[in-house]
Amino acid sequence: MTTLKHAFRPAGTPGSRSLRRLAMVGMIAPLIAVTGCSADSPATTDGATTTQSTPSTSAASGTANPTTTATPAPSQTNRAVKVSVKDAQLGHTVKVLEIARNVRWPGGAPVGKATYEIVGVKVAVTAGTRYSATVEPKMFTLKAGTQTAPATSEFGKELGRPLTVAKRGETKTGWLFFKVTRGSTGPLTLVLARPAYKVSTTGKSFPAKQFSVKIGG
Repeated sequence: MTTLKHAFRPAGTPGSRSLRRLAMVGMIAPLIAVTGCSADSPATTDGATTTQSTPSTSAASGTANPTTTATPAPSQTNRAVKVSVKDAQLGHTVKVLEIARNVRWPGGAPVGKATYEIVGVKVAVTAGTRYSATVEPKMFTLKAGTQTAPATSEFGKELGRPLTVAKRGETKTGWLFFKVTRGSTGPLTLVLARPAYKVSTTGKSFPAKQFSVKIGG
């Protein structure tokens, strides 16, 4: 079957990636069914270690200093989730499979450890088949109460298999990691921010739009 190809570009960004539309209107291949797998869940912490200082004697008073105990770090918790969100115009589907709270910080004790909690969200992303628009990890943010945290790639593969770019018709499963301020309260909401696209040959456009789904508290 012969197909017609039209160039698509994100609005306001000449020369950027193009989209291709299938010639057969209304014939969109069904999205690939995906299932979650927790085998590659982020490594869990061994639990908090309580440290105790050694009492010392003051030469001036002859009394011992009080004993202090470090505050235990919260243990990591993982919970299965079954929610999804879809971009009906481009055909993208995002299924949330699992949430990990208080994911351990890698590499000793980085500066941000005391300030931020790492939240992991495992997703299965299927890019639409009608257009060649991709779904990328950088399009995701996590709302935790009043704050919004972008997905970070700074941990690489150390905490689990990260989500990679899903191209036209592909399904990719992996983890998104976010740094949220410790002690944050309120519901967690995953947000997919779709950029604006325009069909250069027909003038048809898709405005930028956000798709969100509540994934837990």
